[in-house]
Amino acid sequence: MKKKTYFILILVFILILLNFLLRWRQNNKIEHFECKTDYGIDYNIERKKRGISLIPDNWFCKQFKDNSIVFSQKETKNYEINNISFYAYKTLFIRDSVLLVEEDLYWGIEKYPADPDNPEAMNTQRVEITYDYEKEKRGEYPWSVDFYHCNIGNQHSTLILADSVLNSWGLKRLDYEFNEDSAIWLK
Repeated sequence: MKKKTYFILILVFILILLNFLLRWRQNNKIEHFECKTDYGIDYNIERKKRGISLIPDNWFCKQFKDNSIVFSQKETKNYEINNISFYAYKTLFIRDSVLLVEEDLYWGIEKYPADPDNPEAMNTQRVEITYDYEKEKRGEYPWSVDFYHCNIGNQHSTLILADSVLNSWGLKRLDYEFNEDSAIWLK
C-alpha cells in the first residue's frame, strides 16, 4: 500500500478513537454525577426549618436518575471495613422539579443473617428516616422511620427512638440546634 493509504487509515483510526474517547468522557461525566438541582447543599437552609439532616459540604451527587438524586461521601468502604457506624447517604425524590421526599440512611455495625438458607449472606443494621413534603403540604405528620435489624426486618418507629439508636451508634441526626416547636411542618 501507498503511504497515502496508510496515512488515511491512521487518520480514520485516530478520529474513531477520539470520537469514542469523547463520548466515553461525556457519558462518564454524566454517570459521575454532574447533577444540577435546586435541592442540594444550598437547600440546607430549608432543611434546618424542618429538622432534616443536612447534606454535608464534602458530599457529592453520587447518582442522578430520572426521579431521584443520591448524595453521599466519596468513600464508605473504610467505615464498612472498620466496623464504624456512619451516615451513608441522602436520597431526594423529585417529580417535575418539585422535591417530594428526602430519605436519610444510616448504617450500624451489627450484622445479622439476611437469608436463613445462606449463612454467608449478611445484612447490616440500619435506620432510614424519611421526610415527605407532600404530607407536609397536606398538613400531615411528614416523618417516617424504619429500622432494619436482626431477623425482624423492617420495623416502623419514631424520630425519638431513631435519635436514641443513632446516639448509641455514636451518630447524630442533626448537627445543629433544632427547636421542634418552630418546625415548619407544625404550622
